[in-house]
Amino acid sequence: MRDLLDKLDFITEAPITTSTNKYGGKYLEILQHKIANGEAIELIPDVHDTIGTDVVLTKDNVAKINQAWFGRPEFPAISDMNLDIEGLIVPADKNARNIELTTDDGQVIKLNQVLKTAEYKGGKPFNSGDVSEGLLGAAVAARFMSRDKDIESKDIIAVLKDLGPGTKAGNTGNNLSGTTRGRSANDSVEFKLALNQANYKMLQTVANDPNNIHPDITKMINSAVLFANTNAGVLSAVDKIVDDPEANQVVVSSDGVSEQTGTKADLFLSIDGTSVNLLSLKAGDVKQFGQVSGYNFRAIQQFFEQTFGADIPDNLRTADEGDALAGFKDIQAAYQEAADDISQELAGQRPKKEADFVERLYKGIAYHATRNDSAISMVILNTGAIPGYKELGFGPELDQAMRQVDLDVALETNPKNSRLQIFGTKEDGTRSQLLQMRSNYQIEAGKPYVRNRVEMGPLLKEIALIEKEERKPKASKQSEPLDDKALGRKRR
Repeated sequence: MRDLLDKLDFITEAPITTSTNKYGGKYLEILQHKIANGEAIELIPDVHDTIGTDVVLTKDNVAKINQAWFGRPEFPAISDMNLDIEGLIVPADKNARNIELTTDDGQVIKLNQVLKTAEYKGGKPFNSGDVSEGLLGAAVAARFMSRDKDIESKDIIAVLKDLGPGTKAGNTGNNLSGTTRGRSANDSVEFKLALNQANYKMLQTVANDPNNIHPDITKMINSAVLFANTNAGVLSAVDKIVDDPEANQVVVSSDGVSEQTGTKADLFLSIDGTSVNLLSLKAGDVKQFGQVSGYNFRAIQQFFEQTFGADIPDNLRTADEGDALAGFKDIQAAYQEAADDISQELAGQRPKKEADFVERLYKGIAYHATRNDSAISMVILNTGAIPGYKELGFGPELDQAMRQVDLDVALETNPKNSRLQIFGTKEDGTRSQLLQMRSNYQIEAGKPYVRNRVEMGPLLKEIALIEKEERKPKASKQSEPLDDKALGRKRR
């Protein structure tokens, strides 16, 4: 239905603001690329007589748009956006849809006068998490090969190119894997990559056709370079082989398809056949870090148990098997049950009750993020204008940090969505979302389905933070962001 509405928008020449809060701000980001590149911006027909059919906007409008929509000057990753119960952006400024923008000839237009042309509709032909995983592995492998020298974006691309077109991985035929080997002094370095076929091929396109790199992947490459050059775990692991005069065999494995038993790590490192916990990572790019599909009531019961330690009684199950809408109503009843129980636990001055809930909640977070392996951390590569990354840990330190905040719960629901949020108030009085669990009922191609997911809030990312690095573009020659010059190509 949403796709149909978008098509109707194009037919009726609608403004971009009919979709600016959808799809993780995709339309806003495309508009910002056009502004940064000095491209003409088409306007809605209503203003053609007074302003013209198109304008060129000055580059300072990029920060103005971001400030109005996200409360910050740069475009954020979706994990840092404020989304409502339906996953739509909640603007930082209530007048964000009609903020005034300046043209290069001194005119003023409003955001809601920008025409939503067909080019804004183009989607990403890849999964950002999978691509991030491959780039992290390639960056780490490149750093082992370079030893004590910083890598550049071209080193990541070279590693990806050496992987080749890949061979079938697993039994489904939907996955591809490739291996490349290199030398690092007297040490051998091997990089293995296994990904969904579409995402593996996308990385090969990056390696073999650098003139057509998607801008989001360019940003992820720049952030992966920074990760390999600054992350404490990477540098400690490199030191391990540099300091060893004997020949070592280093294997970096980015495996997002084999579903290794008992772990949720995507990137593994072994030296001389022994796993090194300095690098056991999961690539992340969005708020979501746990999910279960469908409207099977037993699965939903288990999902609430895994996430909150909540006991959802059997008598809430009323739907017949195969009735998706009735099944979703049962799910909504489960949300209400969980919210009521958690509210009672957190009400009043009952430290023991709250401590019990915090312990269950910590276990739920650790389960979804790492399958209870405290050695695994999660790396989120920046996809904004500034290269950078965040590394999150889910070990005992997070448990202790969660005990320093005062928790409360909020439930939002409408006929097709339910969202249960856990908020935390710190000692300084600031309150923000720790995490949320949400479910939504949708119909696609005539078939109903339900998505259930657990998502990180800003507070969880703050208190789980192990390491963070951000760097302005062109901070140093070694970490110069990927651009036309770095790729050795001509500007068009």
